[in-house]
Amino acid sequence: VPGCLGAGTFGRDYCASRPTANTLFLKGDNRLPSANFPLKLCEGDCDSNADCVGTLACFQRTGDEVIPGCDGAGTSGEDYCYPISPQPTTSPTLEAGKPTPSPNDFGATYVPGDLSVPCDNGMLTLSKGMNCAKLTSVGQPVQLSNGSFSSQTWHSRADGAGVIPHPTDGGWYYVSNSETSSSDGGGAGSL
Repeated sequence: VPGCLGAGTFGRDYCASRPTANTLFLKGDNRLPSANFPLKLCEGDCDSNADCVGTLACFQRTGDEVIPGCDGAGTSGEDYCYPISPQPTTSPTLEAGKPTPSPNDFGATYVPGDLSVPCDNGMLTLSKGMNCAKLTSVGQPVQLSNGSFSSQTWHSRADGAGVIPHPTDGGWYYVSNSETSSSDGGGAGSL
């Protein structure tokens, strides 16, 4: 019996509380008792999606399959309502050919396949509304915002990188990793 110690007595019914809203819990069967339907998240036994509230769906089991978004094993063979997540697509999608807006407030948009803005003397091509600036090269110091140069040079053989937004000024941090030894200019760097 969930939430209780001991095995209980065979054939007896017990009141039990549900540990969390995501714990699998039987509330009825064949739409009875009717007051318990439609079933909520991780409740069973459902027979179709119509037995579940809102956008929840009925997960049909033949045994002890794990119910996505729910905790516990539930009762073997019983079906439970679970949250359906949108299925990812294998490629980007556009609504009627409209560009996909990027998550920014400076007007740049990413239009898949529309690389029309040359940057860095043609070494890089960007989507409309975007811009670039070359900050350094392998083995070169980084020019700082005050015009001076960093005491360290940029590492070689970058094999991983990321861009992180600055929390207050709208700028960005560029972080790059290199798997070569430190004597070869390896390590991690950020701008």
